[in-house]
Amino acid sequence: IEAWLSGRRGAAEWLAGTFLFSEDVDARTGTNLSSSLILSDQRFGTRSAALFGNLIVHASDRWRLSGGLRWTRDRKTSESESNSLT
Repeated sequence: IEAWLSGRRGAAEWLAGTFLFSEDVDARTGTNLSSSLILSDQRFGTRSAALFGNLIVHASDRWRLSGGLRWTRDRKTSESESNSLT
């Protein structure tokens, strides 16, 4: 999800926004090692959040000053469980 607001005041244009992301993945794999079978369950998760902003100042008809900031926080998790069948 991304949401932002923008506007203009005098010679300045601005933009401010936020970004949110969440994803979970579950996977099951099997590996055959001729004399045994290994079954694995894996879980992966990603969470991300960000705030951002940008400012443009029109100094003249030819010149613009632009700057921006972004703060981001990411969190990744993983879990794995394996069973061996012989």
